[in-house]
Amino acid sequence: MANFGGKKFSKAQSGNKFSPTECSTSASGSGDMEKVLTALTDIQKRLINIEKVNESVEQIHGDLYDSDGIQERLKNVTQKSETTTSDVEVLKEENKFLRNEVDLLRNVVIRMDRRMDEISKDVVHLRGRSMRDNILIHGFAQFPGEDLYRCVPEAIKKNLGVDNVRFAVIHRNGKLLPNGKPVSITGKLMDRNKKFDILKAQAMKKREKKQIPFYITAQEPEEISEERKRLYNISDKFRNNQIATKVVKSQLVLPDGKVHEEAVKPLSNADVLSPSSEEQLQSVELVHTHSIERQGSFFFGVAGNAKTEADVNPIYKKACLYNDTASSNHRVLVYRFRSEDGKQLDGYFDDGEHGAGRRLLKFMKDRNIDDTAVVISRWTGAVHIGYERFKVMEELVQDAFDQLAGNRDMEA
Repeated sequence: MANFGGKKFSKAQSGNKFSPTECSTSASGSGDMEKVLTALTDIQKRLINIEKVNESVEQIHGDLYDSDGIQERLKNVTQKSETTTSDVEVLKEENKFLRNEVDLLRNVVIRMDRRMDEISKDVVHLRGRSMRDNILIHGFAQFPGEDLYRCVPEAIKKNLGVDNVRFAVIHRNGKLLPNGKPVSITGKLMDRNKKFDILKAQAMKKREKKQIPFYITAQEPEEISEERKRLYNISDKFRNNQIATKVVKSQLVLPDGKVHEEAVKPLSNADVLSPSSEEQLQSVELVHTHSIERQGSFFFGVAGNAKTEADVNPIYKKACLYNDTASSNHRVLVYRFRSEDGKQLDGYFDDGEHGAGRRLLKFMKDRNIDDTAVVISRWTGAVHIGYERFKVMEELVQDAFDQLAGNRDMEA
């Protein structure tokens, strides 16, 4: 009798032959084993994956927490950021200090410029006082060995009828020109009243349309004479509109007695440096000419579109703020445009480059250059280049207008 799993079987029952039930049980056990093996294989694979994950976690942990890991790097970045923030604050304070210094220097320069302007006016006034007894004689025939103390008073008496003219000092203002044109004469009268007698007699000859072989003017500083010429040009425009004006010293007086105020005024360095609307100046579009050098003198032009006098002022100021123009000896402004009612308006300021504005304005009229404001800057050299400087300026005006005209065509 055999004992299996608590059941007893006889020898006869445990023979070599198996019943169908016993075969089924055997097959079922084999299938269970396969499932177990499959499960074990799957578990093994998962364990391998877990090991890989553990390795990755360890790698990440190392990347995070090692001495050169992300955490340490973040710590370094944080420290650098704090240092940078501190540096930025220091730079802000330094920038604030420097801005205050710049503002202070600007105010000092403005004050100095105004003082210099006052001193310059005083110098011009003193020069004018020193010349009040002087006359200039133009076109007086020039001969070798001439005696001006004798021949000039004789000529004045003969042509103007003014007698007893005597000079304390009289001389030619240079040597005879190669073209044979006589050089002007400067004479200091001993009696100032004779000056007024001479000018009055000459004016009478002019009204009578009688010619004399020379022409006499009162000597005065060039700054005053050029400004007076500019005012006379403005007075002529009023006269064309049937408005009578009078030039009194350096002012243009209207019929009602008020002084004419110009919409466009000359800018001093103090005016240029004074605070203004940055947005207004930034919106102004300018063109720049090429620079020209002549015997040590440099010329440069800046221009913009101008259709009203209100357009000219920001163009003028922005041009004076350029590094290329701020340090120049002269900044000549000339503008010309046609108003909405069809009137032709123009003007100029020489800024010490006497005669330049009038010549450039005439050049613009001859070339029909309209709706344009130009600022020509000049750095003077040691050599006087005479009339050539005006030709150079005219070339720059034409260059500036051509650029503006090209831009207008592109926009159209």
